[in-house]
Amino acid sequence: MRGVTGFGVDSPWHQPVRASVPAIPARPMVQSDLRPAGPHGIGPRPSAAVASRSVLAARASTARTKRRAPAEEDYVPGFRDTVGWSREVERPEAWQTHWPVIEAGARCMERLAPGLGATLARTLSPDPAKAARLVELDREILQLARRPARSAEQGEGKNARLMDRVTERHEVWLDLEDEVTRARRAVAPQLARLLMRLMMREDARAASKVAERIRLHECARGVADPVRLRTWVRACCRLLGPLTPDPTRVAMTHTRTRASYDPLRGVVDVGDHPEASTIFHELGHAVEFAQPAVASALITWREARARKAGFEGKLLRLRDVHPGVGYGPSERAVPDHFVSDYVGKVYDTGATEVLAMGLEHFASGARMAQLYERDPEHFLLILGLLDGGLR
Repeated sequence: MRGVTGFGVDSPWHQPVRASVPAIPARPMVQSDLRPAGPHGIGPRPSAAVASRSVLAARASTARTKRRAPAEEDYVPGFRDTVGWSREVERPEAWQTHWPVIEAGARCMERLAPGLGATLARTLSPDPAKAARLVELDREILQLARRPARSAEQGEGKNARLMDRVTERHEVWLDLEDEVTRARRAVAPQLARLLMRLMMREDARAASKVAERIRLHECARGVADPVRLRTWVRACCRLLGPLTPDPTRVAMTHTRTRASYDPLRGVVDVGDHPEASTIFHELGHAVEFAQPAVASALITWREARARKAGFEGKLLRLRDVHPGVGYGPSERAVPDHFVSDYVGKVYDTGATEVLAMGLEHFASGARMAQLYERDPEHFLLILGLLDGGLR
């Protein structure tokens, strides 16, 4: 479980952030931003679509075992310019903590990789006709999957024909999805180079030494290669630089199925299937708990984005939006067009998933491309934090 408990913001670490003149123009909202176009559109996917995908995955595996079924996180690829959504000129107190960080991220990318932002926006824009066809296919599959199964008396032949139609459209969806995601794979090496430049900073080298002091309990070593675990920890700390958490307050263990971070004990549970993104995610929680100024910026960003999406106080129940994924009944989130609905998760303690979910995408160039493609403002927010936007 990606979960956290306990949260405090009273700390001498907190420093006021000076508001600056925005370097990035605000993006006006349009009606399509408030009303998703379809199951694979810009908003959260309806729960029935996710359920149908599970059905389709089983059906397609028998026909084409070498091709993967669409995952719960899949969406229509395509650059969506979200930069400027969270800048509220009429309410400066709502954006002054996070907007300078987003500006810092834009400056950092231009400094380390001149012209990369324009390249990403141009490359990650798909053919509108193909994107529309994906939405159309998704709706057709959803409608077919919703049809009730017929009994033996009603005719097994009709059931078989229905399954054939679903599988046929599913195969077309997979082919088209592979084609339109080619752009993301094309820009991944450029983002990987940006990632390496971030990790080669002087403060990153110092953070790498700090990472060696983070403890790996024996149970964590039993679920993953300790060398790989240490490599992932070191890579994340190099990326975090001065934000690297106190190594005496972080230890790696394994006691649960889902990965989590316990701030009271300073323990990262790596879960049953740890990956680099898992370590990046949970260390992101450790940073948020140790840096109240960072936490404040994350909260104001999430709240500003939710207001722009028309949030009126009703939270999404994650298990209703994504059934079968393993969310608990109390896991809820504010709605917006995040890279994942989980980004908007709300904790009673005041913690967020903004940094953790963003940081896990910085585990590779391909994941960075996915985040920038879906939500460039979130990308720049994370990049700004890593570049010292609050220092």
